[in-house]
Amino acid sequence: MKKKETTKTTAQLEIEELVEIAKQNKVVKVVRGAYGEVGNCEGIVQAIVTPQEGGLYTKFYGCYYIFKGYPDKAILDMLGLPKAMIGRVPIGLLKNGFWIKAFLLFMFIFRKKELIHYIRVYVYSMFNHGLKALQVPPQRFNTFVRELKRAIEQTVRYETMMEPNLLINMEDLDYKGDREIWGIITFISELFYFIIEFDNAYRFRFQDIIAELNKDAMDRNPAKEISRLFDILIERENSTELKSKWKLGKMIAVFAIRFNPTIGRFIKRLSQVIDIDRARMDEHDRYFSFNRNSYNHEGKTLNQRMREKAKLDKEKGNIFVSMDDIRKIAEEEKIKQALKNQQDEQRRTQNTMAQDINRIIGKSISSI
Repeated sequence: MKKKETTKTTAQLEIEELVEIAKQNKVVKVVRGAYGEVGNCEGIVQAIVTPQEGGLYTKFYGCYYIFKGYPDKAILDMLGLPKAMIGRVPIGLLKNGFWIKAFLLFMFIFRKKELIHYIRVYVYSMFNHGLKALQVPPQRFNTFVRELKRAIEQTVRYETMMEPNLLINMEDLDYKGDREIWGIITFISELFYFIIEFDNAYRFRFQDIIAELNKDAMDRNPAKEISRLFDILIERENSTELKSKWKLGKMIAVFAIRFNPTIGRFIKRLSQVIDIDRARMDEHDRYFSFNRNSYNHEGKTLNQRMREKAKLDKEKGNIFVSMDDIRKIAEEEKIKQALKNQQDEQRRTQNTMAQDINRIIGKSISSI
């Protein structure tokens, strides 16, 4: 009875394709930490797709789910300085510097316009000597970033009757005036787009929190709603460093909203125009957020998320291997093939020898 052939899954065929590539010693791209932060998490890139409608997507071998974006190491390295200038440096100064806090409080009370001007010069310098060099077309951003950018730019246009790019480029460093606060908002927004596009650890966190946004509550009391959202972020955060950053961020955000009407209007308007369904995580985002122990996405523990991931892996037939595994399999198959070729060659030699012997015997018999 003939044995029934088993149909191979898409993931199995993809892994076979990858093994053949490894046999030929071709170079493939590997994304460290693509699948998370725990265990074997590297993703082996099968394709990077840039559809006409926008976005950039990475397909990994053996995985049904599509990763949004591509964590380009060169861009991540370039973002290091701006991220430090807007995060680590101010936080370090504010956390441990009493006199700096006193100076900022004095400036806020007695020289508010001067303080806003210095902040604008600071973020302008950060933008001009860092982000400006990152030539990434906006249509290549993922869905969340494109939606956030659309909503922020629509809000800025509504409030200022100006294009955001003009706010970035029109004023020189000596300008002092009402438009400076909008310049600061625009500069920081530009940095934020790049951070959440190329650093999925931050992107998944903000997508998780934006799904908790209550638009009515934000419209009634933006400071209170922002405080509530930061509390959720802080509660779900497992990184001590980031937890401290979110606490300070909450304090600054609430203070700015309460004492600067412009920022309050911006936050209220932004929350009304953003499409939460386009900004929240979809099934693909959720999948790549499961295996991350630094943050409790959706308020679930790592064990709860990993059980859901295991279920989805079984349903979709996902197969996970590292390049070391692939190279090992490729080397074993090459050795097996070499042995088979050697055995085939030996059989051919033996057959040839047997045929020669038979011919010789045949000739000897015919000559008798």
